[in-house]
Amino acid sequence: MRFTVGRLGTAICTLTAIVAGCGSSSSSSSSGKGAVTVLVYPDQNGVNLALQSGRAQLAMADSPVAAYAVKQSNGMFKLVGQTYGTAPYGLALPKGNGMAKPVLAAVKALMADGTYKAILTKWGIESGAITNPTINGASSSSSSSSSSGSSTTAGTPATGTIASVAALVPASVKSKGTFTVAADASYAPNEFVASDGHTVQGMDADLAKALGAAMGLKVAVVNQTFDSIIPGLAAGKYDMGASSFTDNKAREKVVDFVTYFSAGTSFYTKAQGGTSVSTLADLCGHTVAVEKGTTQQIDATAQGVKCKAAGTTS
Repeated sequence: MRFTVGRLGTAICTLTAIVAGCGSSSSSSSSGKGAVTVLVYPDQNGVNLALQSGRAQLAMADSPVAAYAVKQSNGMFKLVGQTYGTAPYGLALPKGNGMAKPVLAAVKALMADGTYKAILTKWGIESGAITNPTINGASSSSSSSSSSGSSTTAGTPATGTIASVAALVPASVKSKGTFTVAADASYAPNEFVASDGHTVQGMDADLAKALGAAMGLKVAVVNQTFDSIIPGLAAGKYDMGASSFTDNKAREKVVDFVTYFSAGTSFYTKAQGGTSVSTLADLCGHTVAVEKGTTQQIDATAQGVKCKAAGTTS
């Protein structure tokens, strides 16, 4: 697949970041290391474009996404440093709408019949597979005891509705006709736009469609900016978010999660003349690009505060 580093809209947003607020930069100082600058973009394409163009020295993304960006860059990028913060991904659902249990049952069913493994293998990210999906994994101490209700044979991917799973879906959701799933399609291989320019493909899109089939629901995957998805779920615009969301307690206050994958955060830079870092602490003195609303934005910004504190106490 051709490596996509940005779209025209993203490039314009980046160039007008200071006045338009599409992206942002924040600086702080560190003793002996100078300022750390965090550049924030509305999608990962903007992050990659900033790194390619030299506006950023480093980029941060979830580990499978960073690895994929490097692989697809034709030698332009390389991974550096240590992957950190391994945590579960969660399928995001409107709080308390009754869909967490059927989605959990569907995930377990797809794990049991081989569909889950086949999807991860297709996209080369089977190392992130989990075996204990649960509801709100950031708050739970153990896996949910909800039954998958699967009656399929292990190793045979599901091809349609699983009656015991579909029976768990609330009538209010069944009556909609279409189960709308939101994804930020700039985060390959997890979710990205196909060559036709509009279809959302990737691991999360495939999984969402398989889950919908198991629950007896017609699924439509729509492309939305990452930071708009959780507010959209809370407002009733979407039925589910499948967009590499890290399940954490702050997000669980707004939505319910069903865990299904595991990933950390990785750093990447230009292969030629790039910047070498090992950990978050090494960001001081550098410019890093991140996607808006991600855990990477939170981590990089928090590290900037630490760099500033180190500078003012030196």
